Amino acid sequence: MHLGFNKINVIFDIEGILINESRLRVGKGGLPSLGVGVDAETIKTLKESEYIPYIPGSSIKGALRAYVERILRSEGQEVHDPWDWDSIEREKEEPCLVCRLFGNTYWSSHIYVFDAYPLTKPRLEVKTGVGIDRFLGGAKARVLYDEEYVAPGCRWNFKMKIFNVDLREDSEEARLVKSCLKALCAGLIQLGARKSTGMGLIKLLAKETRVNEWRVKELELCKVSEISLSEILEV
Repeated sequence: MHLGFNKINVIFDIEGILINESRLRVGKGGLPSLGVGVDAETIKTLKESEYIPYIPGSSIKGALRAYVERILRSEGQEVHDPWDWDSIEREKEEPCLVCRLFGNTYWSSHIYVFDAYPLTKPRLEVKTGVGIDRFLGGAKARVLYDEEYVAPGCRWNFKMKIFNVDLREDSEEARLVKSCLKALCAGLIQLGARKSTGMGLIKLLAKETRVNEWRVKELELCKVSEISLSEILEV
């Protein structure tokens, strides 16, 4: 039985603090902005007349989704293959557990992740790298590049909404949602560029993250509890 949206069963509203424990660069794609002076720029948005870096919610959600896919595959469970046409066609009628939670082109997501903005002014730094000659396996002559990144230790706001997945029940969906949140709290999730060199490591601070639980009572959506994420996850 698929989780539906025709009625509201429960909404879990999660708000807390993310910290990047290592250098972080979520790239903007394409050419850098004029006047930046680097080859690889961190994505930014205009806020209060100043361009500041942020972490797109889609980047966080994509990393969590990838983690869940790997967990399910490691247990031998079937996960859709985006390159297999038969698998894509099956998703229309019988989505896999990942698509039931995170959505696909046919099914809506039960997990919403919002853009994360820095809570204090982030420290931007520039690192110079050397191009690699893949044929010789060494440094490539006269190929240097500069990449911008957010220095470790920046605190970001984190916001997620979970619709109709009851974290108080022992369903497979609830266990998977809590599993990816535990991984995020344990510092096992990475974002952006240079992950293989240790960049992009983020951590959700469970004790500084609040979970608001909403349910329908007498034709109104009412907040029935507010606890810390560490209590929900028992960490």
